[in-house]
Amino acid sequence: MNYENLYGKKIRGGIRWIHKTIERLENELCLERYGYKVYSQNDEDGIIEEIFSRIGTTNKYFIEFGVQNGLESNTHYLLHKGWQGLWIEGSSLYCSEIQYRFRPVIENKKLCITNAFITRDNINHLIGENVRGEIDLLSIDIDGNDYHVWKAIDVINPRVVVIEYNAKFTPDVEWVMGYCENHVWKCDDWHGASLKALENLGREKGYQLVGTNISGSNAFFVRNDLTGNLFYLPATAEELYSPMGNGWGHICGGHKNNYCLADQKEGFGIGELMKEGRKDGVNSQWNTLFQANKYVILYGTGTDAEGIYEELSDDARRKVLFCDARAKQGEYIFQGKVVMNPDVLLDITREFPILITSSQYHKEIEESLLAKGIKKERIQINKNSYK
Repeated sequence: MNYENLYGKKIRGGIRWIHKTIERLENELCLERYGYKVYSQNDEDGIIEEIFSRIGTTNKYFIEFGVQNGLESNTHYLLHKGWQGLWIEGSSLYCSEIQYRFRPVIENKKLCITNAFITRDNINHLIGENVRGEIDLLSIDIDGNDYHVWKAIDVINPRVVVIEYNAKFTPDVEWVMGYCENHVWKCDDWHGASLKALENLGREKGYQLVGTNISGSNAFFVRNDLTGNLFYLPATAEELYSPMGNGWGHICGGHKNNYCLADQKEGFGIGELMKEGRKDGVNSQWNTLFQANKYVILYGTGTDAEGIYEELSDDARRKVLFCDARAKQGEYIFQGKVVMNPDVLLDITREFPILITSSQYHKEIEESLLAKGIKKERIQINKNSYK
């Protein structure tokens, strides 16, 4: 290894793990060699394909938790390959968006969506209402109780499991986040479990750790009766760990995606979606928020947030509070006027189910609201989502 190439660069996770990864990549059984990104967040699309190329498929049925709007998920690409499955998502807004963006595959009954906040106590009921027994793939990414939820699942017998791990912890450390039923991730390191903890849980449930993705976020498990000599050994966290943010990653070629393009045909799909647009899609998303009477913070870039607000009807604006970037200095926009006093903003906010702000300041605003006893669901948006 040429250490001169590392001079002046930030090493995330340590040179030790870079050495390990390079050594592992020389082996044809190493799953990272086959990773690529189409719709997954990182290289999961390619790794999932490689796993099933080795063990084969049965019913091509998947279940995935925590998909947000579904566009960037571990199972979106499988809809193009003849698979079908179930998504469980806790946000009613994201579920409304999925209904809009994935309408063709939903109407063709290839994709089912359940809107529910997952706990270890309700997960078997949520799954069992749709499917039981053996399935090909289970993907878990709920940024918190992932370990506890996987441990609780007994209504299905997945052949492959993909689960997020907390790469903050080196592979010799067994750490699990204490179970918290109402946990919502705050973009910090309090979430999930270390790779070693998941390796041990997988072993208890009859699974072998077969790899991680190169960006250090997801671990891949295959049921013991299917592994044979098909995967990298030793099958331990110490040998298969990848640190998060090691500087390696995957970028998908092509344009960004706004819709699921599977099952498109003449007169049914994107073309018809765009014709119905405001009637069937966008307005229903806002109506879902208004009717649910939920407190929600929608945040995006300053340009996106302002653009969304500007495109709202007068009636919608009366139901939405818009905070611009000047919130940092205690200035807030309320129905076109600047409100200087943060306490006034908090009192006003109690009357509005929806608050739109920029990514830069949404955390500070959220903390201020929580201090006043106002809790809002936090959802990331972009202008294209609600125009």
